[in-house]
Amino acid sequence: MRLSILGAAVVVALVAMGGPPAQASFHSKGPKISLGGMTCAVCTVITGMVDQLAVVHREDHKASFKRLCGIFPSPFSGFCSMFNLFYGSGITRALANGETPDAVCLSNKMCSRPAAGQPTCHLFPEKSLKNKNSAEVNEYLDRLIVESGFPAPPADGRAIDFCSTPLIGSLACSFLNVHAFNIEYPEDDPDKDGFSDEFTFRGSAWRGKDCADTNVATYPGRRPSGNDDSRDSNCNGISGRNAETRRSLEDELCGNTGAKGVIALGDSVTANFHIPGSWFNATIVTRDLYRNLSVLMENSFNWPHTSFYTGYQSVDWPIIEGGTDSLYLRMRERNLCNHRDYQNIGFNGATIPESTEYSQSVKRNAQDKPAIAIFSYIGNDVCGYNADPALDDTTTPEQARAGLLDTMAVLNSKLPAGSHALIVGVADARPFFASLMDKIHPFGAVREDVTYLNFYEWLECLDINPCKGWLTGDETIRAVTAQRVVNINNELQRVVQEYQHQFPNVEMVYIPNPVDDVLAAWLASGGESWQLVEAFDGFHPNQKAHQLVAEVLWNRLERDHPSVIGPINPNNDRIRELFGNQGGH
Repeated sequence: MRLSILGAAVVVALVAMGGPPAQASFHSKGPKISLGGMTCAVCTVITGMVDQLAVVHREDHKASFKRLCGIFPSPFSGFCSMFNLFYGSGITRALANGETPDAVCLSNKMCSRPAAGQPTCHLFPEKSLKNKNSAEVNEYLDRLIVESGFPAPPADGRAIDFCSTPLIGSLACSFLNVHAFNIEYPEDDPDKDGFSDEFTFRGSAWRGKDCADTNVATYPGRRPSGNDDSRDSNCNGISGRNAETRRSLEDELCGNTGAKGVIALGDSVTANFHIPGSWFNATIVTRDLYRNLSVLMENSFNWPHTSFYTGYQSVDWPIIEGGTDSLYLRMRERNLCNHRDYQNIGFNGATIPESTEYSQSVKRNAQDKPAIAIFSYIGNDVCGYNADPALDDTTTPEQARAGLLDTMAVLNSKLPAGSHALIVGVADARPFFASLMDKIHPFGAVREDVTYLNFYEWLECLDINPCKGWLTGDETIRAVTAQRVVNINNELQRVVQEYQHQFPNVEMVYIPNPVDDVLAAWLASGGESWQLVEAFDGFHPNQKAHQLVAEVLWNRLERDHPSVIGPINPNNDRIRELFGNQGGH
């Protein structure tokens, strides 16, 4: 199964900061997002792209709608064409008459009309609906329905649920790949050991590649079976026997070298969530930019293979800018016996209170090699801010304490002695959005009429802002959110201090979030903070930032916690001589 392009538009428009909507049957642990707002955003995104492509290519809107569908690879182009077939004539007629995408989607009933006394939600600058009260808006929309040929809205005035529309909605939504967002283990894993030789669907992009996927006793990170003199049971590419010493090469080259894996537990930042801004910049969008759409969907729009914890591959696709550096790569370089020993347990929308559940999917046992487990829930816990305490959904310090302690108990039961847990503090994201909110969003590239603040005010109006605590123009709200960050981090530090000796297999180390050091160094070099975040969502660190975080984190471990990373393996040159790239990744 695959996500349709309409599903992609939903994810792009709504889920860029934290995970798909639970109401649409995606992963239940993500933020709760209005399905009505999601339908509205789908319509507005598609209609906005049609309108802007017509300007860029100096063509009528019918041609630009066809162009838009042609940009997407099969089968997504087919779903776009079906959407065009059912709604295109009304959309293009209204756009040709000068209506904005917001007005179009209000009139075709994919967006809810404003209630009495409430503002009209809009992404683009208002034209025909500007300065109109709700009664005047409704009157105007009724005329627009007739002029554009849209079906009359329901008598009760409700907006439609896209998935319930005949044929196109039911087909597209049934085609949505909910699986990619739901699964915690590799989909293609014949021996069910938690590792796979397939790249996507929680496969080798997320966990070291399984070199024998029909043998449950062979997987990355295990202690070698029979010293690996006849086979490679831990997939690090090392096996065989030294004819002179009669010792196994695994034992000779890796034994007693402090080999240790990397396991990252966290949210979408840990998983490296990235939706290209270029996808929605009508001035530059091309079919080539979308050619890897399926791969991204199958990885729930995450790039764990380029992340600062478990990245191992630099990607030269035109939709990502920057190389890959990571804690895993540096651990591997330090000791080549660590080859393929990584696990990324990052989930879009994950929070500290849910961390115990996510930690259950760590694949390790007492007979395996030790590991560095990274507890890195650094964003979503403060996203659910609400001025009304009864509606506030931010994580409390007490909840953070309980989540960390329960997760540590799970890790202690799974990890062998000699393991470490890096407890990474929650990030203060104020400098990033503050520096970005007045800049032009990719949606506004054609007419320079949509800023990042406009984008998030629109999502807020639709009740689908994925991080109300940071993504707001209200400085007071951002300050309150920042104080909650301080409170949570203080509690995490207290847990590390108070329970340092309570988990015999795992030593805890608190690490202040590296973003402060990264930002300070970046600003000192003449950069600006907005240059370190994703062009589309303005929130997640971009690939350049991932590289810098890896460097800062590694330098801190080398300087302050050398026992965590272990010694350099003196046998590395010999391993390269005998085994080359050890089978790659």
